[in-house]
Amino acid sequence: MLIYDGQCAFCRRELGRLPKISGGSLAAESFRDPGVPQKHGLTMAQCDEEIHLVTVGKVYAGAEAVARVLMGHRWFRLIAWGYYLPGVRAASDAAYRWVARRRACYTAAGVVAGVGGGFRPPPWEGEKP
Repeated sequence: MLIYDGQCAFCRRELGRLPKISGGSLAAESFRDPGVPQKHGLTMAQCDEEIHLVTVGKVYAGAEAVARVLMGHRWFRLIAWGYYLPGVRAASDAAYRWVARRRACYTAAGVVAGVGGGFRPPPWEGEKP
């Protein structure tokens, strides 16, 4: 079960790509729905910070959750295992946190890093000189 932010346009768009990547076997629930975080042993704060993949006996979060989802597809499996290589995990986690903190800045039609015109600067970054 993938726990995601159902009020986030960026999250919903990316979630729409997962059935192909995961082989169609991945279920998802928005943590914004009543009782969802508690049902999976999570808090609202944890869910608001990063995506969670809940499996039998284990919960994966953030970039590791994404890597675990990618492992479900034969073409992405090798790339996903790269997450566990020295240095890759730390870099992937940092990149995931950077995007996750700014996910509200990406419109449904936007593209990460401002390419394609869908990026709105975060309100906390203010005006550029």
